Amino acid sequence: MAAKDMGAARRTPILAAIPKMVFPFLVILPGMIAIAMHAAGTGFQLPTKGSGLDYDMVVPTMLQHYLPTGMLASG
Repeated sequence: MAAKDMGAARRTPILAAIPKMVFPFLVILPGMIAIAMHAAGTGFQLPTKGSGLDYDMVVPTMLQHYLPTGMLASG
């Protein structure tokens, strides 16, 4: 409706899709890294939930493990 021509109207969804492709990497990549580090025995331990690991806590656990207390605003 507000594009200056048809070419701009066709490019808009393509340009908008590029940042959306980054989000799966923000979810999948930290989980894969955490599972590999947990299995390798590097001192990084994921919390447990029931009889398995709590994969919902991967990013908070990695932040807590690798960032100092002042960066996390917790005391």
